[in-house]
Amino acid sequence: METMTVGQLGQEMAIVQKVPDLWTSLLMLNAHRALALLANSRQWADLMLDQ
Repeated sequence: METMTVGQLGQEMAIVQKVPDLWTSLLMLNAHRALALLANSRQWADLMLDQ
């Protein structure tokens, strides 16, 4: 196992802490997009049924 300096360890920890934030924001974005698509498709379905 290679030895790490405190600075390197700090950088690694910073990266590890940023990753969950990235995943969370991606999930939130995808959830938001999915809800928008669902709302659009529901409106579209309502229009189709009205005709």
